[in-house]
Amino acid sequence: RPDDEISGASITVGDYTPRNYRGAVYGELTLEEAFARSANTAAVRLNQELDPSRVAKLARRTGVTIPGAVGAAAPLGAYDIDLLRLTAAYAGLINNCVPVRPTGLNRIDASDGCDRLLSRRAHEGLLELLQAGTQPGATGEAAGSTGLPVGGMGAVVAALAADQADRR
Repeated sequence: RPDDEISGASITVGDYTPRNYRGAVYGELTLEEAFARSANTAAVRLNQELDPSRVAKLARRTGVTIPGAVGAAAPLGAYDIDLLRLTAAYAGLINNCVPVRPTGLNRIDASDGCDRLLSRRAHEGLLELLQAGTQPGATGEAAGSTGLPVGGMGAVVAALAADQADRR
C-alpha cells in the first residue's frame, strides 16, 4: 500500500551498494514518498524484502524478461528493455491486465483523423532532438536507453521547446 513504510537508509546487497540521486540520505519513507523521490535505496530494499525471484516472476508476466539471476539492481532498471515492451508492462500494471500486446506504428497521417500537435517544422525538429539521444556517443546510446527521462517527460519538454522555437 502507498502508506506502508520502508527505510531509505543505505543498504548493501552482496557487493552492491546503491546510491540515491545527489547522494541523498533518507530515513523512513512511505512507499509513495520513496517512488516520488526515486529513492534507489528504498527500491533495492523493497526488492529484497519481496524476494527478487517473486519480483522477476511478476515482471515476466508483464512481458519483461530478466536474463539470468535477478541482481540487486534490477528494480533500478539495470537490464535492457525496449520502449515497446516497457510501455506494454506499464499498460498491464496500470490496467491490472496482462498480457498487453503492443503494436508499433510507423506513422500516423493527419488524413487518419488526428489533429496535428505541432507544425511540420517543429515536428521535424522534435524528431531530430529525440534521435540525438540515441546516436553513437550520446548518453542514451551509452546507457542503452531511449535517452528520455523516466515517464517520457523529456519528449513533452522537447516538443514544447521545438514548438516554441518554431514560433520565433
